Amino acid sequence: MSKIIGIDLGTTFSAVAHIDDNQTPKLIPNETGDRLTPSVLLFEDGEFFVGKYAKQNAPAVPEQTVEFVKREIGKSKEEFFREFNEKQYSAEELSAEILKALKQDAEAELGTSVTDAVITVPAYFNDAERQATIRAGEIAGLKVHRIINEPTAAAIAYGMNQSGGKSRVLVFDLGGGTFDVTIMEVDGQEMKILATNGDHRLGGKDWDDAIIVYVAEMFKSEHGEDPLQDLHTYQDLQLNAISAKESLSQRQKALIICNYNGKSSRVELTREKFEELTSNLVERCKSCVDVVLKDANLMPEQIDTALLVGGSTRLPMIQDMLAQHFGNPPDTSVNPDEAVAVGAAGMGALIQSEQTEERRFIGAGPAPIAGGIMRISDVCSHSLGIVVLDEIGDLINSTIIEKNTNIPCEISRDNYETTSPDQTEFDVIVVQGEIPDPRYCPVRDAYEFYDIPPRPAGETRLKVAFKYDASGVIDVEAEDVLSGRVLPKRKKEEDIDWESLVAPAPVPMDIALVIDCSGSMEGREIRDAKKAGVQFLDDIGPSAHVGLVSFGNPDAHIQMGLTQDFKKLRRAIESLDAEGGTPMAGAIALTRDQVLVNGENENVLVLLTDGMPNNSNNTKREAELAKQQGIQMITIGVGNGVDSDYLKQVASTPKDYYFVEESVQLESTFTTIASRLVTESSWGGGGGLTRL
Repeated sequence: MSKIIGIDLGTTFSAVAHIDDNQTPKLIPNETGDRLTPSVLLFEDGEFFVGKYAKQNAPAVPEQTVEFVKREIGKSKEEFFREFNEKQYSAEELSAEILKALKQDAEAELGTSVTDAVITVPAYFNDAERQATIRAGEIAGLKVHRIINEPTAAAIAYGMNQSGGKSRVLVFDLGGGTFDVTIMEVDGQEMKILATNGDHRLGGKDWDDAIIVYVAEMFKSEHGEDPLQDLHTYQDLQLNAISAKESLSQRQKALIICNYNGKSSRVELTREKFEELTSNLVERCKSCVDVVLKDANLMPEQIDTALLVGGSTRLPMIQDMLAQHFGNPPDTSVNPDEAVAVGAAGMGALIQSEQTEERRFIGAGPAPIAGGIMRISDVCSHSLGIVVLDEIGDLINSTIIEKNTNIPCEISRDNYETTSPDQTEFDVIVVQGEIPDPRYCPVRDAYEFYDIPPRPAGETRLKVAFKYDASGVIDVEAEDVLSGRVLPKRKKEEDIDWESLVAPAPVPMDIALVIDCSGSMEGREIRDAKKAGVQFLDDIGPSAHVGLVSFGNPDAHIQMGLTQDFKKLRRAIESLDAEGGTPMAGAIALTRDQVLVNGENENVLVLLTDGMPNNSNNTKREAELAKQQGIQMITIGVGNGVDSDYLKQVASTPKDYYFVEESVQLESTFTTIASRLVTESSWGGGGGLTRL
């Protein structure tokens, strides 16, 4: 076996490390001498180039460049691919090119062939994303001994320099494109993960995008043209945004120049304005922190250390938020860019010492980690279950492994039974997540177990076991309880046909987003409302039809009728402006008469406002007519200008009214509404599953 290297396969930068002959962690430089390699690929002259050269040339040839591929790993080629030289590349094949470059750097540094690795992933990665990362490693010519969570790797790096005392550590890992927050107990040679949460579509890129959008708006205001229509301009502006973000971590203002179509704008961005533009992103981070504290049943004051990992934690607004939340400044003792790779290398050395039975001490701290002795207890980041029928025939997500269960583990349930006479086979559809309706959970795998002895319906009891290994990969077994025999299985490769499992089909859902665009919404409120509307589209799922109605100057307008083309609908939401009065009655009437007109569908009107309508009596009357037509009225009030009692009357029921004090809270409110609508939609039962 070659030396097991540690690889941090990052969204924006990647790194590779090893443990040298003195048992000291070392970052391996790339061919340009840098310890961090941009996770950017450039296809040129029939081959891929990775790193600084690719990143530097991205603005010139954006159509030949791939960035942020980590956000897409785990998707099929139907969901994501890039084409070069008439060949389609999946996200894992592109990731493999980055891994090949890191492998070559390691071989050049170590002077020997490198074939073994530990690769890190966000703690919140699901099984498909983990499996795809393993396959990427294999494509790159690496044997992946372990997939390890990034916060766990960072904690190993942290533990190499600690005195061995007991402490509770919250690892706050905000990288370029993903975010994890994990709580663990570190006690000498033992590390126990208590809870983890995160968002693998949140990272430094989102702060960059906020700057890009702001500068583009300033350019458009000055010149009447949108610079983001040009891909080359976007790439150039992206580099300028990253530079400005880094400057604002040290200074109070930064100058950004945008050139497009022969015109130029000089935009001065202050730290105060930057923090205003991105306050919703900080709030999303804080919400994840609160969730993981709740999952661990801990209060902020019970956390000894908040450990910063990931380059985006250098943002002062992030450090200030954590200092206020925990009462102490966060820990900066590890290099936030390098800790994950160092920890992965440490894990590789531990695995290697166990396999060779050679005890080694790793790290230069007062209590270095003893190879083969350290005990790491990680957790699964999502609940895992199977699709079954309940007592009335509805589909439910039957959880087998609860979220934050320590892994590796093997857990089973034996209270499943057949649903049909002489049933000799059954489907096990593995789903991930906490939503009770499994159709809205990611499907991880699907198997058909067969060779069940024919018996009357309900007389065959089945045991389903999940084996969850240290890399977070699942294996599934099923057993006929009466005979004690493990059943053979075959993988189901085709997409899940939910219609064959349930009957009747769900009632289609038509949703109209009715947004207040009056003058009082101008500024932060309309920006946050637009972000919330876009988030709603991501959360509601592909089964709904959604339309957009605005009301402001001079009246109500249908911005887009019911559609499932959410890409166009996003653009319509993002184009909203605030001006004029509050013709709410007209908006409800227009929605009722021209948008939500299919009485056979479930019709929902989601109305957002920050004040009172121009005519309160007419508005209430139009709302009553809508409710009589079968439309569910959901109202959202934002700020001190709303009359909550009035909006409760406009809503279908008191629980259909939501209030937020600050517009930054709208995103989470819209997510709550989307989750509720998805959960409450009615589905029947049937098909070839087991039942509880």
